[in-house]
Amino acid sequence: AEAFQVDMPQMKTEVIMPGNEDLVMYFRPYRRKQIFDLRGDHAFLTSPPFAFFDFAVQQHRRDFPSGKLLVIAEPSMRSHPTVGRLCSELGAAVVTDMDQAGKQAWLADWVWLRSAKHLVLSPSTFVWWAAFLSEALRIYVPIFPGIAALPWCKLLPSGDPRYLFYDFWTNTTFTDGSVAKTHCQEYFHCKADECVVKKHRTAMASLYPELLELNQQDADFLNASAA
Repeated sequence: AEAFQVDMPQMKTEVIMPGNEDLVMYFRPYRRKQIFDLRGDHAFLTSPPFAFFDFAVQQHRRDFPSGKLLVIAEPSMRSHPTVGRLCSELGAAVVTDMDQAGKQAWLADWVWLRSAKHLVLSPSTFVWWAAFLSEALRIYVPIFPGIAALPWCKLLPSGDPRYLFYDFWTNTTFTDGSVAKTHCQEYFHCKADECVVKKHRTAMASLYPELLELNQQDADFLNASAA
């Protein structure tokens, strides 16, 4: 872990680091304003739904009701409708302080994320490593009901009590990483037409009301189930 110990790049103005009671939510979609990503016979979800982040927030507020809710995302993703819901419905604030680092903004994000005591992840190797190497007390991880953009099931850590895994489709939580990984892989090994995302596409889309009707591919995919 020492090899990943880096300092915050030099800034013109002071960057406020996450407080000990703050919850940091990393948002990373793999398609802009799109629910489904279609690849061959399979349909992927492109990002965790609002419900996953809301679950993490409600869990966090039980122990830290005064903690701030902070969202970090690439500049092009800050206008994403789900980020808008996190701000308008949960009172979260989007963090932009690290933009002043210019080309080193990614490094500043890395240092900032690693300092957080409470983290919520989207599928991303960048935040996965930041969380894994951090001294966070709690790390919330989504379990996707199907194939994710990354080999996500393989990346679910085992034997680390900091992690809480949440299946947003069945509203099920796991504290044991091995059990969570097995559950995740059961989704992954489904047959195309029986996979949850494809079989229950209309119900799945209802988890993303802010993205409905924003993309023609999503509309065609949903209409195909009604045909």
